Amino acid sequence: MRRLRPVVLLLLVLILCAGCRRQAPDGEIWFVHATDPHLFYGDRPELRQRQEPMNQQAFSDLVAALDDLPGKPSFLVVSGDFGLDLFAGEPVGVDGAVKLVAGILGKSPVKDIYLVPGNNDVKDEAPDGPEVAAFQLFWSRVQAQLQGTGVALHDLTSCYFGGGLSSCWADVPGTSYRLVGFPSQSFKDGVSPARSGVQLAQLDRLARLVEQAGPKRVLIVTHIAEIDDPYKLAQIRMRKGPDRQEWAPGRPEWSAASSWNVPKEVYARWKKIVDSPSVAGVLAGHFHDSHKEIYRRPYGWSTAPPERASPGKLYLAPPLSMRYQDTSPIQARGFALFRLKGGGAPERILYWYDARTRGFEPDSRSSSS
Repeated sequence: MRRLRPVVLLLLVLILCAGCRRQAPDGEIWFVHATDPHLFYGDRPELRQRQEPMNQQAFSDLVAALDDLPGKPSFLVVSGDFGLDLFAGEPVGVDGAVKLVAGILGKSPVKDIYLVPGNNDVKDEAPDGPEVAAFQLFWSRVQAQLQGTGVALHDLTSCYFGGGLSSCWADVPGTSYRLVGFPSQSFKDGVSPARSGVQLAQLDRLARLVEQAGPKRVLIVTHIAEIDDPYKLAQIRMRKGPDRQEWAPGRPEWSAASSWNVPKEVYARWKKIVDSPSVAGVLAGHFHDSHKEIYRRPYGWSTAPPERASPGKLYLAPPLSMRYQDTSPIQARGFALFRLKGGGAPERILYWYDARTRGFEPDSRSSSS
């Protein structure tokens, strides 16, 4: 098995425990946040033949690497975009997809896996309805295939829709943290007034979940980060003005480059929730930029208008897939390794994937990146 080279601060752990499986110190929890594996290409079938096998290999390599990471991760978070919109309505191929995903996850040394839907997991990026039910059904079928492996899947958005695999929150044992899911798969193209009504109702539920966390420090897990989209931002700067085509009604001018396309009320409700002292961070993905600095905090490349929820609470993970990086001479693919200790701030190390070696290397920056 390919071994990861851990960061310098953890070399002592390797020396003292050479050849044994590493254990996290008492009062310390580690977990992995991965995003955008894109195992299937429902929206871009022309890429399926080349990219699907490579992305599936990368996801398999991630699962295999979990056993070699420092601190023995306690759980895995995947913030969406497996490409499950391809299987809405039970088309040909879904049985094979269920078997493939279960085959990979069944080998995971980490037994608790937390999920939220991405915009490429739900047909038409719908906020609710039968399209979301198809997402839930897929994971229920995978869970059935995982019987006997000890792997448990947890849909952190099930309470927003009814049904699903579990509730929308999970306490992190031994810490003051609680994971809370939020379904943002519809926020990229929320141009319909009916859709924005559903989104506001979902934000109301999120606010209640945060309030109910009590003294717990909440980590919100969602797919689409509310920050400038690097691609949109570059377009605006080159054109010297925002592109208002297909803007959601009432979308504020300050959000011209935002990855969300929603009315001002949605942005305002989100800001109020995230800026709450109870929220310690937002774990998100969605971007596929090949520049590593995009994923390093504090995201100085983005604008920071006062109307935006604090970027200081955002933890943006790089994608695992090669989507939109296929022809790029530079790559930014990987995952994030988190450490939670007591009530302290989350610490994070980014890991970068090398498809040639099928291995992962820690980022050269500090663990707070």
